[in-house]
Amino acid sequence: MRYLGTKTLGNVINALAFSKLYNCSPVWSSTATKNISQLQKIQKFKARIITNTRKFGHITPVLQELCWFPVSYYLMYTVGILAFKCAKAQSPN
Repeated sequence: MRYLGTKTLGNVINALAFSKLYNCSPVWSSTATKNISQLQKIQKFKARIITNTRKFGHITPVLQELCWFPVSYYLMYTVGILAFKCAKAQSPN
């Protein structure tokens, strides 16, 4: 029995858990591969909670349905955006 809908549950998880990843992405991008794989496990676990997917089911279609990139891709993307803004003098002080 679920008390929250899928969209509401996704918003709660993004607000509470993924905000730490999003805010610290430049720091996480230079960490060890082992730490990034742990972040990926957390992302997969949260996707299973939101979509009510079984533990041993395939998670790739679920991540694609949620439009979530793998953590390593997201970290490269945010560092690329930051580098672009620095090159164009649009970065924050």
